[in-house]
Amino acid sequence: MSITTRLVTIDDYDGIFALWNSTEQSKRALNPVDDSREGIAGMLAQKAEEALKAEGINKIFGLVFKDNDPANAFWESQGYTLRTNLNYRNKSLNEAVPQGE
Repeated sequence: MSITTRLVTIDDYDGIFALWNSTEQSKRALNPVDDSREGIAGMLAQKAEEALKAEGINKIFGLVFKDNDPANAFWESQGYTLRTNLNYRNKSLNEAVPQGE
């Protein structure tokens, strides 16, 4: 089996969005602002990483739903460790973004 990789473009959005919506776990993580076509075309993740690095921030934390076994296994395989001493809290500052559970 051969795997080919390439850079993602905005033309890939519909297929990627369909993939994100293919499981209940990933659907829960989406929000209508950041994960919209417009939000993705703003290259939010890349710009956020660049801004954090420019500020001298050297660590990024990732959030994965506890019951999303494939994602948890992936991040663990990449060397990410599970933090059990934290409580995650959120507050939506935009009424179009759901508050969450």
